[in-house]
Amino acid sequence: MADEFKVTDQGITNRKLPFIRTLLVEMYKARYGDDAQTASDSYDGLLIDILSLIVQMLQEGIVGTYNNRFFRTAAGNAVDLILDLFQRKRLAAKASTASLVFYGSNGTLVPSATRASVAANERAFASDEDVTLVDQGLPAAEVTVLLIDDVQSAVDVKAQVTGYPEASHTVVPADTNETVRDDLVTQLNLFAGAAVAAFAGGTDENGKARLVIDHKVAGQAVTTATPAQVDIKAAGRVAATCTVTGAITASAGQLDIISTPVFGVDGVTTTADAIIGRARETDAEFKARHLRTLRSGGLSTPLAIRDRVLEQVLTTIEGKVFENESDITDANGVPGHHFEAVFLSEYNLDPSLPNDEDEILAQILYSKPAGIGSYGDINKVLIDGQGFAKDVAMSRPDIGYLHQRITLTPGEGFPDISDPAAELSLKETLKTEIAAFLARGGGGELVMGKDYVRFQVSEVINQTVEGVQTALIESDSTPLPADIPTYVDQDISVDDRAILVADSSRIEIIIL
Repeated sequence: MADEFKVTDQGITNRKLPFIRTLLVEMYKARYGDDAQTASDSYDGLLIDILSLIVQMLQEGIVGTYNNRFFRTAAGNAVDLILDLFQRKRLAAKASTASLVFYGSNGTLVPSATRASVAANERAFASDEDVTLVDQGLPAAEVTVLLIDDVQSAVDVKAQVTGYPEASHTVVPADTNETVRDDLVTQLNLFAGAAVAAFAGGTDENGKARLVIDHKVAGQAVTTATPAQVDIKAAGRVAATCTVTGAITASAGQLDIISTPVFGVDGVTTTADAIIGRARETDAEFKARHLRTLRSGGLSTPLAIRDRVLEQVLTTIEGKVFENESDITDANGVPGHHFEAVFLSEYNLDPSLPNDEDEILAQILYSKPAGIGSYGDINKVLIDGQGFAKDVAMSRPDIGYLHQRITLTPGEGFPDISDPAAELSLKETLKTEIAAFLARGGGGELVMGKDYVRFQVSEVINQTVEGVQTALIESDSTPLPADIPTYVDQDISVDDRAILVADSSRIEIIIL
């Protein structure tokens, strides 16, 4: 029997329970005779069953211990212990983050850990610190919320940032609170773009459309000539973190249920999609990342430099390293015999997060070839391992904020949207699905250098909504998220050193 469980030149074999029981029966009969009762319904057979289970469990433990010695077959903590030899660390689970805008009465203190969620009993986002709601016009005011309501009772609906032209919408029978709000957002960004950034912030439980104004100038006041339709609220913006880790999503304007009510707070909203977190790196993902690093072919190749930074600086999302092997400056401004490392980090998508450029530059210095210079928009002097001062440079990708306007023509089987609430729900669902498709981890993820292709978006539309006869997809890219887009009916080409960032707040759905 012992020979059946030896480690051979082929490794170790995990014997199954029937095989083990057969061996024990043979041993039992060799001792007590061929007429020994070994069936499971006999006393001796039951003992053999128990012993077989014990041997199987012992062998599984031995096989597991054996397999955990090797990279390919190791699992769980054994993978961490093996890769620790290479100074590799498993990526920990990370929570999604969002920027909450609370609004209500001036001077209200909203304590840290105040929770907001997309819907009751759903996973919540908790504010990272205290925030005080401040009225517009006060020096400390950074954000203001306008609630647009009962638009059909007015001829015009107006809002104005002091010192800039008035935004005014003339109401027509087809208007809703949301359509009026969206027009005011466009006008405010057009008229007062130097002072504010205006965003749609969804709709509250009473049907009031929220308009959020981020102030670029301290003390900038907001007024309205139609107070019955435009209610101006004190507000405060604060970063928030999901209370559980993983890829928890929350679209712009939908994170609006206060799970922990605070006196003086009327509501909460968001103006952009949450930055999606991640689950703990699996064994397969951890091993694959290690192998990618080993395959980079050398410490100083462009691929090795890129992989070194992504491996060691966990706040980086993606990167590219461009090299100029010639003697002259290339078309991108990279001098001869230099390389340009371009890295996108979480900081670029959310400037409230720590800037990781020092960590990136340190890894570039560690990885760069001797005698070859680094080039980029960000340049610092670092001290190398020998104590010498070295110029080290890098760049950030050019970020274009993607705007999309999608006009749908209903056909046979198109959902009934005669109820305004049904139409709004359909539009929000479609926005969420398109944004998720283009976001990190989505099927059409927009990475550095990837073009925006409308055909891919049309597939998402057809998968989400039945009965779409035609879909006109127009788009534009702007330097800032609140910039006014100029829509064109064509795809968007993206430079290798640039990236488009999609968000549901910059998607407009029109249903004819």
